[in-house]
Amino acid sequence: MANKMMNIFGINFDVEEVTQLGLKETAGGSPRFEESFVGEVEIIKAEMNEAKTGSKSLQLTVREAEGEKEQSYLNIWFAKADGSQISMGLSKIMALSGLTKMKPEFFNKPELLEGSKVGVFMKVTDEGKKFLQHDLEGFYSVKANLTWGELKAGLSKAEGKLVEKMKARYEETPVFISKDYEENKAKANEEAGVAASTKGIAPSEDIDDVMWRKR
Repeated sequence: MANKMMNIFGINFDVEEVTQLGLKETAGGSPRFEESFVGEVEIIKAEMNEAKTGSKSLQLTVREAEGEKEQSYLNIWFAKADGSQISMGLSKIMALSGLTKMKPEFFNKPELLEGSKVGVFMKVTDEGKKFLQHDLEGFYSVKANLTWGELKAGLSKAEGKLVEKMKARYEETPVFISKDYEENKAKANEEAGVAASTKGIAPSEDIDDVMWRKR
């Protein structure tokens, strides 16, 4: 007998396999906070996104539920261009579905998530580029202080360890440094130098000195 299939944003997946993915603690994605963050966010927009390569993601626009953090954009990639699944992304989607108590309709109507609140683990990395890199490492229940995997395992609030572990990790390292930082930084500085030179300003010159000479 063929396994039952579940349609998620136009892609068919094996129901049993996807359900099991909901128990895993895996990562991916991309928000916009200046430091790594553990806390509750509100989903203010949810939509399906397809990259130029054909890969698909669930794109969430969120903001800090209780605070002043600016909006962040999270891409949870769940399917490659050839239609094959991205396990890490599906894992997070299943956890998000469970934590927000969303019905199956959510898979084809992502806007149903709008207005929902959920805890997130956001890792911020400085790659030496213009913008910081943000990775969504997982979701959790703020009320229970447990991840979806811990809730499914029947753990109590006292028995849960992952949320506090992530808080300690981010407090110790608010911004992580990538292995490509120096290379990317050098490239960015070189490109900035070329841009400055094309405008008649040598990269090493101070802009105030240049403006003074032009008087």
